[in-house]
Amino acid sequence: MAYPTSAAMRLPDFFEEDRLAVDAALERLLPQESARPASIHKAMRYSVFAGGKRIRPILCLEAARIFSPDVTAAMHPACAIEMIHTYSLIHDDLPALDNDDLRRGKPTCHKKFGEAAAILAGDALLTLAFETIGATPVAPAQCVAIVKEVASAAGTINGMVGGQVADLEAERQRIEPDMLEYIHRAKTAALIRACVTAGALCASAPTEDVARLRRFGDTIGWAFQVTDDILDVEESSEALGKTAGKDIAQQKATYPAIHGLKRSHEIANDLAGKRIELLREVVPGLRRLAILANAGYSANLLELNRVMTSAKVMSIEAFIEEVGQTDQIAPAIERLKGHTEALYVPANPFANTNRILINELALAAKLPTVHGFRQYVETGGLMSYGPNTPDLFRRAGDYVDRILRGAKPADIPIEQPTKFDLTINLRIAKALGLTVPPTLLARADEVIE
Repeated sequence: MAYPTSAAMRLPDFFEEDRLAVDAALERLLPQESARPASIHKAMRYSVFAGGKRIRPILCLEAARIFSPDVTAAMHPACAIEMIHTYSLIHDDLPALDNDDLRRGKPTCHKKFGEAAAILAGDALLTLAFETIGATPVAPAQCVAIVKEVASAAGTINGMVGGQVADLEAERQRIEPDMLEYIHRAKTAALIRACVTAGALCASAPTEDVARLRRFGDTIGWAFQVTDDILDVEESSEALGKTAGKDIAQQKATYPAIHGLKRSHEIANDLAGKRIELLREVVPGLRRLAILANAGYSANLLELNRVMTSAKVMSIEAFIEEVGQTDQIAPAIERLKGHTEALYVPANPFANTNRILINELALAAKLPTVHGFRQYVETGGLMSYGPNTPDLFRRAGDYVDRILRGAKPADIPIEQPTKFDLTINLRIAKALGLTVPPTLLARADEVIE
């Protein structure tokens, strides 16, 4: 996930220090790409170094640091758990499971290297993980305890694999809240629990403290998954770094699906219509609207439907111009000349990566653009309208805090987005020969001149 970088959202400094240390250790522990067979090692390293935040290994290191200033030994299980986590992501993304094309803002392993290589890369990471734990420089009894802790967390009895199986079986089914809790505690919380207990075991923590940390890890891991569920509904693929909306598309059992967020769907529908309405204030008489879409992303498919429906209500003819590669953008926008009066650009990692190019070409073609995020407007888009991202994460943080204090998710009303930001690039409007009504400028949260 690529979270916002506002000061309010920055992680403590030690997170970055630990992350760099973990990355250096993983670099040493993973086979080099040149080692035979090179293809599998490329796939393994591609997925491990695809941009993860390393939250799990950092938890392991910091749990060890509670009991010892020297956390060298804990780096072994820390890296091993990151390998297991990455293996699970590789396999989760496969067509037989979640069938996802995007992970950490990049093509998934099977999209990059093929399904067979992805399966074997996951297998290899799982195997290497236990080899890594076996090399932990601690007493044999401690090493055995760590192996048991991690293996149990990754297994079928109240572990990650068991939770994944239950998650698959719950798709398109009505399930009770206690089953949903089991899925999340097993699928996600178990491995996070193993992180903190493995760190404590490495540092020879007293038995009662290991038990306390085990309970802490289980609770925070549960909260982590609940937050992920909420963000899957409310955030964009660009902000998450993975395909948003997958839980909805696959009718997965999630806290939003079981306990609410119906209003989130209504808000998403309203946003699509609101963006078109705002665009029409700047482009009077708007009748044809092109949507520059990467339909390979399921989240965009949901947004495309919303845009098409909203445009139809306003008697605007909306149509899709699909692109999937950078070299397709210029021909696509060239084709749109004379056939549309404006361009709607849904947010996704492809559009984000190419937003400067998209906006430059749209400006050259005299096409006003509307977006969902401010950064698109900063790089040459005309206007954007969407949820205030820091406010979104504040609400998610409040939700997690209440869970960590003992509240049940079912008992917490899910707060809906209330702050939406309108950004207008007045310089682009002038370049397009458009006049932005003073009343619209007065309503804007930010005007770029």
